[in-house]
Amino acid sequence: MPEKSSERLLVSGKVVDLLTGRGLEDLVVEVWDRERRIEGALGDTVTDAEGGFQIPLEGPGVDEWLAQRQPEAYFKILRGDRLLLSTEEMVVWGPQDVDEPVVIELDIEAAEALEPWLQIGSFEELVEHEQEILERIAELPNGGNLFMAHPLMLLRDIGVVLSEQALEEVIAREPHLTALSPQPYLALKRSQQEQKVRFHLQGLFKGDEA
Repeated sequence: MPEKSSERLLVSGKVVDLLTGRGLEDLVVEVWDRERRIEGALGDTVTDAEGGFQIPLEGPGVDEWLAQRQPEAYFKILRGDRLLLSTEEMVVWGPQDVDEPVVIELDIEAAEALEPWLQIGSFEELVEHEQEILERIAELPNGGNLFMAHPLMLLRDIGVVLSEQALEEVIAREPHLTALSPQPYLALKRSQQEQKVRFHLQGLFKGDEA
């Protein structure tokens, strides 16, 4: 049964380094409404020495969030005020998952070293920068393969920051992106081995509305 405090859920889990598996301490973990109907975090805490966290959902919008048909939340991982990772397309949590600890993998070295390269406000702006993005992807080992495994995660990893509007417009053209599992991408990134079959990209996403 869900653990409750004053009828509120307790989210438990761990933040670990993608490459080493070690727990990451002193990171802020926030829980957010995936549908963006609720303003502000549903709850937050700081990871302990082993990377563990427990977050009682006690934000002002929790009752409204729980009243949604199939409430889904995602996590933001921060170092101070700096966002290191949003799990919106990777790790999603709901009340039915309360008995399963959440494991969030973060390439901490890359995340802390990465500075935003491009701030993209719309799909039109993404298209304008398509060629330079493709060039940067081509420079990566297995860049095309990583894009095929999970385009949104790769864009994030190369410093392309999509606004909410740009993300919504991309998903409208490529709705299957919301169903992609992050595991193949993470496994390929972790292995760092050159793939026998390599993808060479000629474009990013469809130019017409789906």
